[in-house]
Amino acid sequence: MKMLLMTGVVLSFAFVSHVGMAWGGFEEGLAAYKAGNFAAAFKEWKPLAEHGHSKAQYNVGVLYEKGKGVRPDPVQALAWYQRAAAQGEPFAQNNLGTMYEMGRPVPRDYVKADMWYLLSGRQGNAVATKNHEKLVGRMTKDQAARARKLADEWKPAPSGGNGNDRGGNKP
Repeated sequence: MKMLLMTGVVLSFAFVSHVGMAWGGFEEGLAAYKAGNFAAAFKEWKPLAEHGHSKAQYNVGVLYEKGKGVRPDPVQALAWYQRAAAQGEPFAQNNLGTMYEMGRPVPRDYVKADMWYLLSGRQGNAVATKNHEKLVGRMTKDQAARARKLADEWKPAPSGGNGNDRGGNKP
């Protein structure tokens, strides 16, 4: 079974890009997460996520998926992963691919799953690349071609490209 959350993935976001405005609260959320205070992490990240911060959106999705600091809610996790993935956040793209591959909480769709794996893998996410390699063996040639075409044509949502500025989709 694929693991949606790699150990330490959330912790890998210890940096905050200083392109444009640095967002207060992200590092505080990270410190709270590291301390096991998931409710405090959620409190710090949720406002950032609502304003389009893709890494905060991903982290809020993880908290909902794992039920850390909030009641587990796969539909909310999906929604936050979608927002982050739309801006090009590679870990959210991988997790979204896994949701489509497994058919939880969305209908199973190998083409969408592989598109997200391809996009994430192109950004250096080795887990997504492995997920793509495993999935493509279960897909038809037509499905694999459609996934590649979708990935090739995909464009991120406007956000300045760094996930740390205002923009993207609001919940």
